Amino acid sequence: MLRFYTAVSLNFKQTKMADIETIMLKSPSKRRKDGTYPIYLKVTHQRKRKYYKFDDAKHCEISQWNKDKEEFRKNYPNYKDQNKILIRYKSKAIDIVNQLAVQLIPFSFVEFEDRFLEKKVEVENNVSILLIQHLEDRTTELEADGKISSASINNVTMKILKAFMEKTRGYNANKITLAEVDYTFIVKLVKYLENDRKIAGTTISIYLRCLRAILNRAIKAKLISRDTYPFYDFQISKIKTTTKKRAIAKELVHKIAELEFVDTSKTQFAQHIFLFSYYTRGMNFIDIAGLTGASIVGDRINYTRSKTKGEFSIKINSKTKEILDFYDAGNKGKTEYLFPIFDKEVHITDQQKYNRKKKVLKQVNKELKEIATLIGLEGLKLTTYVSRHSYATTLKNGNVPTAQISEALGHSTEKTTQTYLKSFDKDVLDEIDERVL
Repeated sequence: MLRFYTAVSLNFKQTKMADIETIMLKSPSKRRKDGTYPIYLKVTHQRKRKYYKFDDAKHCEISQWNKDKEEFRKNYPNYKDQNKILIRYKSKAIDIVNQLAVQLIPFSFVEFEDRFLEKKVEVENNVSILLIQHLEDRTTELEADGKISSASINNVTMKILKAFMEKTRGYNANKITLAEVDYTFIVKLVKYLENDRKIAGTTISIYLRCLRAILNRAIKAKLISRDTYPFYDFQISKIKTTTKKRAIAKELVHKIAELEFVDTSKTQFAQHIFLFSYYTRGMNFIDIAGLTGASIVGDRINYTRSKTKGEFSIKINSKTKEILDFYDAGNKGKTEYLFPIFDKEVHITDQQKYNRKKKVLKQVNKELKEIATLIGLEGLKLTTYVSRHSYATTLKNGNVPTAQISEALGHSTEKTTQTYLKSFDKDVLDEIDERVL
C-alpha cells in the first residue's frame, strides 16, 4: 500500500500535478497544552501549499507520529483504525488528482476543494473561496515557513476583518468570498477602523496591505478575476498617516548617555539598547537581539538585517565598545548572544524568539518613557525606533550629503536607504559614524 502511494506521488511530479502528504504540523502556535500537534493533509502544487483538517481533528505527540510512513505509531491509541482513516482521506485526494488528469482538467485548488470538500462556492461565474478560510490557510503557511512576524500580522488582520463583518450589516464572515471584497467593502472597513476602533492611519495601512497581498495571491492563482480587484480604485497611500516627530537632537542623546542607573537594572538596559542602536546606524532591536559572538570580527560588527536582508559592517567605536564590554561581549562564545535578550537554551524556535522579542521590547520602551521624563521630555514617546530617526537626523543636521545617508532611513522606502549605504566604502561610512558621537 505504501509503495503504491510513493509511485503515484512520483507520477504527479512528472506530470506537474499535485503532491499529497499526511503531515504533523509542528508549528509552535499549533502546539496544544497537552503537548500534541495537529495532523493535516498537505496538498502542494507549483510551490503553493494548502492544509486540510480531518473531519475528526487529530492530534498526537511527536513520538507517536511516523513522518516517513505518514502514519501513527503503535503507541498511539487505536492506531490501526486511525491510520485507516488517514489512508482513506489521502486516497480520496489522490483519486481526485488522478481524475483531473484523466479529464485533462488543469489542477487548481478551487477544483480540488470542490471535489474533496464536496462544496462549491460561486460568485457571478467566478469560482472563489472563502475570505476567512484563505486568511487562515495563509497564516498556517507562514507559520510553517517560519515567517512568524508575517503570520502574526496576517492573523491580526483576519481578526480585525471578522470583527468588522460582525459589526457591519450585509457581511457574514463565514460566507463572504474573496471576490466579494470590493471597493465598497474597503471603504466601509476603513471607516470602521477609523471611527469605531480609533485605529491610526499607519496601522490601517498595514491591515490593508495584508489584505491586498491576499487578493494579489488569489489573482495570481486564478482564484478570482482581476475585474473584482478593489485596490485599482482605492489607493492605500491616500490614507492619512500623520506621524509625530520621532527624532531627538544629538545633545539630548548625550543627556541620555550621561544618566546613571543601578547596574543591570531594567532602566539601565533600556538606556544601553537605545544608545547602542544610535551608535550603530540605528540598528533595529530585533537585529541587536540576534547579535552573537560571531557577529564581532576584529573591530567590526557584521550582521544581516532581518527585515531587508541587507549586509552591514559597522566599526566598533568607543561608545559601542563600552556597552559591549559592560555585557562582557568580548568573552562571549561564537554562539552566545551579546545582549541578555535571547537564551539559546530556551528561545530556540522562531515563534519563541518572536514572543520573547515582543516581551522585552515592550519593557524596554516602557523604561525609555521614564528616561524621557528624566531628560525633560515628559511628553515624548521615546522608543528604540527614535534612536534610528535620531541617527539619520543628526547626520542631516551635520550636512552629510543625502547621497550618503538618505532621508529614507526614517521616512521613505527602506530599500532606497540600503541602496545608498551599500554603494559607499566602509571607510566613508566609518567617518560618517564619527559625526554622531
